[in-house]
Amino acid sequence: MDVVSIALFGWIPLSLFLFTQMRAVTACTVVILAGWLLLPMAEVRIEGLPDIDKVFVTSVGAALGVAIFGTKATRGGLRFCMCDWLFVIFSASIVMTSLINDLGLHDAMAQWLLKVLMFGVPYFLGRLLLRSRPDFHHACYIVACGAALYAIPALWEWRMSPNVHLTVYGFFQHGFATTPRWGAYRPLVCFQAPLALGTFFAWTAILAVALYRGKLMKPLCGLPPFMIVAAVVLGLLLSMSLGPWGMFLLGMAMLWAWFRHGWRRTVLFPVLFSIIWIGGRYTDRTDGEVITSTIAMVAPLRAVSFDYRLRAEGVQLELARQKPIWGFGGFGRSRVQDENGKDVVAVDGLWIIYLSAFGFAGLLSFLAWWSYPLVMASKMKLQVDRDPVLGAIIVSTSMQLASFMFNAFVSSVLLFLLGGAITQLVNLQHQSRATQPVRASQQRLRRPAGMRASL
Repeated sequence: MDVVSIALFGWIPLSLFLFTQMRAVTACTVVILAGWLLLPMAEVRIEGLPDIDKVFVTSVGAALGVAIFGTKATRGGLRFCMCDWLFVIFSASIVMTSLINDLGLHDAMAQWLLKVLMFGVPYFLGRLLLRSRPDFHHACYIVACGAALYAIPALWEWRMSPNVHLTVYGFFQHGFATTPRWGAYRPLVCFQAPLALGTFFAWTAILAVALYRGKLMKPLCGLPPFMIVAAVVLGLLLSMSLGPWGMFLLGMAMLWAWFRHGWRRTVLFPVLFSIIWIGGRYTDRTDGEVITSTIAMVAPLRAVSFDYRLRAEGVQLELARQKPIWGFGGFGRSRVQDENGKDVVAVDGLWIIYLSAFGFAGLLSFLAWWSYPLVMASKMKLQVDRDPVLGAIIVSTSMQLASFMFNAFVSSVLLFLLGGAITQLVNLQHQSRATQPVRASQQRLRRPAGMRASL
């Protein structure tokens, strides 16, 4: 058995062991975070079972640990909210795609299980475990510290070239030609691409700043809190990717506008952008040449890459328009291939991948599920200065939605914290509803000034 198989198959028993040594909240956070950061970008195929990869073992390990050792933490169960039902609708649309395309019930269940492991398990674990505000903050603190420690191997690869995954697991998980930049190297560590690592550092940097601003960042191994924040920001800088840098800057601007002026509806801008982008691309009304020429003024090499993305999307859209409602199904059926079965183009945006595979039924239900917490936060009179960490997760979710237009990097860690953030929003809704009748009754019992004077 090679190192990859040992790491993947050994993660589930290791996860159960961690649950015996830590609180359920801490153990679940560590299992998902460490698995995402350390496990190989590889899969082991067993006939009749889903592919065994880091998504599978982290989700299964965390779910089994909570089911066996976390009964006290999950006592009381889960009260479904609208966001939970939207995920159910999304997963049901995937099943319908397979059935409508006559792919069989086995294909439908395989697709459903794949998306549940990828999205549903970490999301609902966050909903179940991160119910109290201290637990939610504790999980966010663990993630920020993990990102700070992860900056150490990122710094090594930035200077010495991406070789950690190659040294540990025996193979390079990405094309090396994309890593040299500006006289150094874009780090990968155990992520699938440099952009994926940069995206992780982008939203964890926003989270680290929010923890520091809320005075919730504790010292780590003797390091003061500001050094932890600096380490996460350093990891973001080392990624040398304009996209993650832009995510961080725009996210911080949104968080500042929310904190200073109460402009909580700024988190809806990426939702509007996504709708305009998808509509413009699908109807061929987006002028790609104007966008490419604008990018070329700042970074000519990135303009070439972006131009290829637009052209590849155009080719993929020709196929997607043939089955716009339910798509062609997953497992490679929605790819544009030549006579020899090789892919003609490679598309990166999650939206075009889901549109081709699951049609507008799957794409819109997925976007509705991802956007609903942003709508919840924008409608509530939520003071982000009272809980900047909650605001940081909402802003990070918003920026990730915009990123889906260009990339398909989905982190189980963010999904876990997003589940906790939705639980916090639901709790705030219940608290506001509980206080309204009391205030109304107090107003009815208050006597007018004239009546008091007559008495």
